[in-house]
Order: sequence, then structure tokens, then C-alpha cells
Amino acid sequence: MAPGVIGGGNRNLKIILAVGGLCQIAICQTSSPAHLPDQQPPSYEVATIKPSDGNGFALTLRMYIQAAFGIQPSSSQQLIGPGWIDKKGYDIDGKPSDSLRNAMSKMTREEKEAQNQLMMQSLLADRFKLKYHTEMREMPVYKLVVAKGGLKLKEHSDSAKAGVWMWGGGQVSEMKGSSPIPGLAGLLTNAAEIEGRPVLDDTGLTGIYDFSLKWSSPEPAKSGDNAAITSDADAPSLFTAVQEQLGLRLVAAKAPMKVVIIDHIETPSAN
Repeated sequence: MAPGVIGGGNRNLKIILAVGGLCQIAICQTSSPAHLPDQQPPSYEVATIKPSDGNGFALTLRMYIQAAFGIQPSSSQQLIGPGWIDKKGYDIDGKPSDSLRNAMSKMTREEKEAQNQLMMQSLLADRFKLKYHTEMREMPVYKLVVAKGGLKLKEHSDSAKAGVWMWGGGQVSEMKGSSPIPGLAGLLTNAAEIEGRPVLDDTGLTGIYDFSLKWSSPEPAKSGDNAAITSDADAPSLFTAVQEQLGLRLVAAKAPMKVVIIDHIETPSAN
């Protein structure tokens, strides 16, 4: 997990995806956004799509589709499609109209993210000819609940400055900042120990909370293992750290989850 920052405004599609998708903070646990039947879904006024040149980090088409539907990058079971969407990398830059940008400036964070998801879906349908359907399937998940010892988080005082900072890549990973609990659950989904299971917020908490989480991750934990072995005295396993440092608990369970199934998709049309 490379150093990074998640938070701030959303200027275009490329920026959203380059930081991993703000859906990981605000709406990763919600259903896909919907528009009214008599309204056209929002779309980008101008969008450019270029195949990746192979230099540096490339965003695959799967990553763009996951972001468009609020699916965490590690939740591969929630997006089913042809193998080439994992291999083709693209640089996509989308710009909304001035009127839409002005309207979005007055929206809440969740409303902005819903608009961004709809614009991404419109772009995928228009330029990649994406057609899909959804199904509900029961799958292994982790539920995030309040631990018996009680919550150890404090509510954040300024929601406009909420964001999450992440460090990692070695045996010790760290995550700190401010986030709604569904956003924190979404970020935990991407931890190696979770093994791709969606993490669902089952705390009932509605505020934005400050948190600091540090854990040791020498290797992925086995599925359903809620007590991974600690290799660093200063950094416990993820499951232990969540309970001791946040006052929350990850509980293995099963739950119905929405799965996006791609029926048709093509390489993009020219700019």
C-alpha cells in the first residue's frame, strides 16, 4: 500500500481514480446512484481517453468500472467481465460543464460522489459501449461493529477537512485521518488480511470520526481468521488493531451483495 492521500474535491474522472476513488470514503457502502426517470443522467461535457503508454502506474478498465459503481478495488467478485478489462490500461480525463460544476459545488460530499459515479457510468456506456446487469449474490463479508469495550473514536469537528492518509508497503501499515464509518469500512476492504471480502458498516454510527490505525501485516491472514499472529510488538494484527485502537471489531459473516455483470464492452471510441 503506497503512501497516498484520499480526500478533497473532485475535478475530473482522472483525479478521482488516481487517488483510489472517494467512494472509498463516502459512498462505498451505498447502492449505485440513480437519476429520476424524466432526467438524463449527468455526463462529462468533454472527455479524452488515451491508452496507457506503459510508463508508471496504469489504471485498468476494471478500476474505472469499479469506481463508477462504488466497488472497492479488492472486491473482484463484485464485478464480472471479460479478462481483457484487467489488462487494458487507460488515461481518462473528463470535464463536466460549468453549470454542472456550479451545481455540484452546492452539493454534499455524498451527492457529489453520486454525480461523479453517474458521469463515469455515462462515459463508459457512450465510449466503451458498456452494457451490464446486476444480481444479488450471497458472499463472505466482514461486518464492522462496535466492540464490547466501547468506541474509541472522537467525532471530527470540521467535515470539510475530512480525509485519510495511508502509509504502507512493508511489514507495518498505518492509516489515519477523518472519515465516516462507511468510508473507513471501505478502506479496510483493501487490506491484504481481508482477502477481498467487502467490509460492511454495521455500527449504526452516522458521524465523521478521527482515527489512527497502525498494524503489522507480514502476510495475508487466512479466511475467517480474526486473530492473526502479530510479528511486531508495536504493531498488532489488523483485527487486533481495529479492536484495540478504534474500539471496533471485524466479524466474519455472509451477506447478499450486488454484483455487476458485464454483458458487452468494447475498446473505446476515438476522441
